[in-house]
Amino acid sequence: MKNKTLFIGELVAMGFSKTGNYLLTISHDGRGLFSTRNWEIVARDSNPAYPNAGFGIGIGPVEGESIPIREMDYGTEYLKVRTPDERWELSYFEGALEFVKSDFSRERDHSVSNSERGS
Repeated sequence: MKNKTLFIGELVAMGFSKTGNYLLTISHDGRGLFSTRNWEIVARDSNPAYPNAGFGIGIGPVEGESIPIREMDYGTEYLKVRTPDERWELSYFEGALEFVKSDFSRERDHSVSNSERGS
């Protein structure tokens, strides 16, 4: 998958489910749940449910799960996380959530393809 950008207004926090299969986003407009396989939305709840003590409450397939989250740095208005498998870096700034394949992941992918070729 290529890099991707989603537009999410007023994001305040995000974090990954215990399995790493889902990304929970929390905004002033509610919560969204995205599959980490294809970054498509799988659940949406428009009722605000703000983080409490570093956790957000899951929706959809992870309904009720207490999900550790990282909150927006309001000094910089920037939020950055990495997927649990370290394959993607997610950066949020001014309404855009960008998904970029991490350097670690590219190095690992390159190493695997070289070993497959016998290099």
